[in-house]
Parts: sequence; structure tokens; C-alpha cells
Amino acid sequence: YAQASDKGFFRAFWDALRTGGVFMIPLVVVFVLAAVLFYRKFAQLRRVLRGSDQHEIAVQKAEHGDAVAVRALREQHPDNLVLRVLAAIAVRRESGRVQSEKAVRELLMREVPKLERGLTTLAVLAAAAPMLGLLGTISGLIAMFQVITDLGVNDPKMLAGGIGEALITTEAGLLIAIPVLLAHNYLANRVDDLVSDAEYQAARTLNALWPQG
Repeated sequence: YAQASDKGFFRAFWDALRTGGVFMIPLVVVFVLAAVLFYRKFAQLRRVLRGSDQHEIAVQKAEHGDAVAVRALREQHPDNLVLRVLAAIAVRRESGRVQSEKAVRELLMREVPKLERGLTTLAVLAAAAPMLGLLGTISGLIAMFQVITDLGVNDPKMLAGGIGEALITTEAGLLIAIPVLLAHNYLANRVDDLVSDAEYQAARTLNALWPQG
């Protein structure tokens, strides 16, 4: 496994799977699940960010009480969180600040969990990958020591090869965990930025409409 060769990527990948044993299967499953989750969350955040260049226009329209214009911008970008918050404020302007704040809180309480959904699972997968790799390594070492008990250690190459095979799962677990952990951090930061921006724009608009509180 450690020696240089002219094998192609897929051949080398298949050989690593066979050498790593049964614990390579859950590691591959973890990688596939993490990749699917990242793609879905990334696509969701892209949808939410569409129309971000319209935020300033929407704030100005909301401050002037033009609820029709704000709702039109929201309808053009229905997934944009900031535009939805501003529309909720503009529609309830005549009801007063208290009702507008309640509408904003209700909207954020409903939408923020949707944005955060899947992030915990991604973090769990990042933590599970190295543990699965370590479990495969321990299992491989146990099997190797059983062979040593039966056949002895007359051949050092057999011992070194067995250790190398046992460590493949740990390597695979780390190769999966590191990018998944980075992906989780990226998505979590993006979600925090989106929520913070929505809260800021909401407070800014509320203070402009009702400067006396």
C-alpha cells in the first residue's frame, strides 16, 4: 500500500478498500452522507442569498411604508431571509412596533432552525470518521497479533505489512474528517452571518420607523 506504483486512482482506491477491511464500508458511507449534506446546505444558502443586492432598496421602501414594493421584492426572491423580515415589518407598520417585532421574532424562530438543520449531523459525521478509522485500526491490530501468535514474527515484512494495513482505516478516517469539519465550519459561519444580517436589518428598519421605541 505504501509503495509507489503506477496504479490508476480507482484501482488504488479499490485496493485500499479491500486492504482496509470491513470498516472501510462505513467510512465510505460517512463520506457520501457528508458530501450530500454539504451540497444540500450549500444550495440552500445560495437560494437564501439570492437578492442580497436588493436589501438596501427594501430597507428604504420599508422605512417609507411602501409595503407593496417590499412584498414585490420578496416575491422575486422568496427564499431571501432579510427580504422576508422586511416584508413582515412593512406589512404590519400600521399595527405598531410591538406587532412588527412579534412578527419578526416568529419568522426568525421558524426559519433559523431550517437554516441550521443538518449542521449538527455534519459535525457528528466529522467526529465519527476518525473514530471509525481508529476502530478499524484496532481491529486490524488484534487480527495481526492473532496471526503473530500462531505463526510468530520470523518475517519482519509480514509484521510491517500488517501494521500498514491496520493504519489504512485511520488514514481514511482523517482524510474524511478534516474536510468535513472544514465544511461544517464554513456552513455554520454562513448561517450565522445570514441570521445576524437579518436581525441587523430588522432592528435598523424598526428604529427608523419608530425612533422613540
